Amino acid sequence: MNSVNTMIKQFGRDVCLRMDDGWTSGKYTAFLQPLKSKNRTYFEGIQTNIGFSGSDYYLYIGPTNHNLCALPKDAWLEDIDKTKYYICKAEKMFLGNNFIYVWAVLKKFEEIDYEEYS
Repeated sequence: MNSVNTMIKQFGRDVCLRMDDGWTSGKYTAFLQPLKSKNRTYFEGIQTNIGFSGSDYYLYIGPTNHNLCALPKDAWLEDIDKTKYYICKAEKMFLGNNFIYVWAVLKKFEEIDYEEYS
């Protein structure tokens, strides 16, 4: 195991990958931190099939044995608080020829309580 994966395992947040067909990766750890653009937060968002997609983007750094690049578009990441994140972009990161971690930009999804708007 490389030193990046060791740090992710030791200091990361509990997450899991899920898909609409019920598949889950099981719990593992990854770094998940909010991304800010020039120290500003954007407040717009859009309605999607699985909920409200706000403008909350997150940086993901995860272990090599959970490759977000290989997942279909219906996959999402869920953290220990049951918050869902859509995978916007994911890439394998290398040091020389060694695959050392997965880098991704995620977007937080918020469920809408339709009864609140009735």
